[in-house]
Amino acid sequence: MVAYNFQSQFAPDVETGRKRQTIRANGKRRHARPGEFLQLYTGQRSKKCRKLVEPDPECREVLPIRVYLKGRRAKPALAVQREGVFMDIPRNDIKAIALADGFKTVAAMVEFFETTHGLPFEGVLVKW
Repeated sequence: MVAYNFQSQFAPDVETGRKRQTIRANGKRRHARPGEFLQLYTGQRSKKCRKLVEPDPECREVLPIRVYLKGRRAKPALAVQREGVFMDIPRNDIKAIALADGFKTVAAMVEFFETTHGLPFEGVLVKW
């Protein structure tokens, strides 16, 4: 079982089921695998820690993802890896991914990853 902690700004959407995915950086710990159950929290390692969803949801899909700026005008771009190859996501689908991940706009999502991790960002898209 893998646990994910969410910033307070994303917690309400996770609780209501509006947010059923998360984009995470690659790190020392492994990410969930399809079929595993996820524990979703906010405030981990604090007195305000609480579990957001009961029962634990099942991981449906995990895709390597890249968030970057493309072209001379530095337009936001996303790519997912399928069968070992990164493929750009169509512009309309980028907006759908941003909204599903709890952002109001594509620009807000790109700004979050640029500020938090730097661009280009590579990690995984975990869906439940």
